[in-house]
Amino acid sequence: MRTGKTSLLRHLLLCGWSVGMVLRGSGGVSCQEGATPPASFPKSASATQEIESFASLVEDLGSSQFAKRESAVDALRLGGQASLKALRQAQNHPDAEVRRRVSELLGPIEASIRLAPKRVSLERKTRTFRATLEAISKATGYTLEAWNNLEQQVEYGCENLSVLEVVDQLGRLTGTCLQQGYGDDRIRLGAGNCPPLVTYDGGFRLVATSLQQFRNIDLANSAPMPQGNQPPISAPVRNETLTLGMAIFSEPRLPLLGVNEPRLTEAWTEDGQSLLPTTNDPANNNGARRHVSRYGNGYRSQTQMANVALRRPANSSGNIKSISGVVSCLVLVEQKQMPITTELAKSKGKTVEIGTTSFTIDEVTGVGENAGKPVTVKLSVREKNNDNPGDYTWMNSLYQRLELTDADGNKFQNQGSNWGTSGPNFATITFTFGPPVPQQQMAKMNIRGLVLPGLPAAAAPKPAKPAGPPTKLVYTTWETMDHLVPFTFTDLPLP
Repeated sequence: MRTGKTSLLRHLLLCGWSVGMVLRGSGGVSCQEGATPPASFPKSASATQEIESFASLVEDLGSSQFAKRESAVDALRLGGQASLKALRQAQNHPDAEVRRRVSELLGPIEASIRLAPKRVSLERKTRTFRATLEAISKATGYTLEAWNNLEQQVEYGCENLSVLEVVDQLGRLTGTCLQQGYGDDRIRLGAGNCPPLVTYDGGFRLVATSLQQFRNIDLANSAPMPQGNQPPISAPVRNETLTLGMAIFSEPRLPLLGVNEPRLTEAWTEDGQSLLPTTNDPANNNGARRHVSRYGNGYRSQTQMANVALRRPANSSGNIKSISGVVSCLVLVEQKQMPITTELAKSKGKTVEIGTTSFTIDEVTGVGENAGKPVTVKLSVREKNNDNPGDYTWMNSLYQRLELTDADGNKFQNQGSNWGTSGPNFATITFTFGPPVPQQQMAKMNIRGLVLPGLPAAAAPKPAKPAGPPTKLVYTTWETMDHLVPFTFTDLPLP
């Protein structure tokens, strides 16, 4: 992870752009597809004209006129995905100024597209809460789960808002709030009050959860205390800490693998005193801390917690007027399933290398037995973890990344694992899989509260199809990205 002025500048540029104008292809929703194109070409321009316009704008990056160069930068930036082809083709441009500006544009545009939130537009009218959730689910493709007040009437509408903002607005109308994720791809709403101190950044949502002050006197130790011109006297060691707790939520398509300690940019009391720890203060954490693991703790989730240390300057201060900073998150931006084997019963002794990870299937049991019996797969797994050889957490991620299915893709239930010999780059693991849950049973489990994308609430479940024998063992590769999420909270009471 890079830190410092360059990465922070890129992030600030990213935050200032309209993501709705950036997304024009896959990953967006319908409300983004109608975004206004740059003024450099008419809205009705053909694809060929659009390509030529961006190619011309790239050439303008090397113009002798400063205003023309800056105008080209703005137009290419707003072009987003549509301008990427022209920018990529210009990476080896003969003009050094063009190459420099292309390099500065490519990274933030690519990042903004990958981190863009799902956005929702709904006509304002009165619907049931259930119908509103179904409309959101249809617009985003997300599965929403709610068990409270589903039949109450809600008057609601929105225009091009991120799905997390929409969920909070609905929560304030219906007495529900966003719940912590469980490693799956659902958005859950439960009974409760939506928190008042919330800030949003695209597909991410930060909530201020607590302010905790702790005072301690260590009677077993003492330290010299100056007494003016008199010799110092010994006094018990006093410690005091002030900590702001935060919860970071992400959209299901952008799960979190890890969160660094927040880095503060400013923090002031209502009487103008700084709450930033001093340079020599042991609570000082204003330097960004690197991720110690490539895979966070080895688990993806939609919720992570973070704490930031503050310094209370005086007891006379009763409120925090404003506190701002950034949180560096390790985001899972792409997942791709790769087969280890498509013939599990014949795979004993097979070795497959996927990226930096290799799998050897040592033993398979239970494949030819009666349906309903567990299937076990013993694997020897090796990881080329040269950049951080002491990181064991890649092993933890295997539980979420290995799947067993039949030929039709029905997923067997992962019932746990037993670990054998292991080291920083090697592990022997036996996974136990149970039979898939029949689709009819899944439908019965989802009758009351679960909203399925594109499925009307009254639709009858399809007849169950018996699962076939396990055939495919699949591994999901993870591509990650570091992302700075900014936050600002105002008017916080001090303890």
